[in-house]
Amino acid sequence: MVHACFGMKIEPDFEDKIHEFKILCEELPISITPKLHILFYHVPEFVKAVNNSLGLYSEQTSELVHHDFGILWNQQYKREIIHPDYENSG
Repeated sequence: MVHACFGMKIEPDFEDKIHEFKILCEELPISITPKLHILFYHVPEFVKAVNNSLGLYSEQTSELVHHDFGILWNQQYKREIIHPDYENSG
C-alpha cells in the first residue's frame, strides 16, 4: 500500500491495496483512529482528485530542503562574532 500511493508514482491498484489494509486493520482488536479513517477514505479521494501520488505533498521533502539549507548556512554564511568577516555576513 505504501508503494502504491505514498511514493512519487501512483500505482493503478492503489485503492485495492488501501482497501485490503482497511480489512486487515478491522480484524485487529484496535480502534480505527482518525489517521486510519483519513487513510481509508480521504487519501483515495485526494489521490483521484489530483491524479497523483502523495509523494509530491510529503512534508519530508520540505524538511530535507531545510536540512540542506542549514548545512549551507553553517558552512558559508554563519560567522562567529569574533570572525573578521562577521560584519559582512548578513
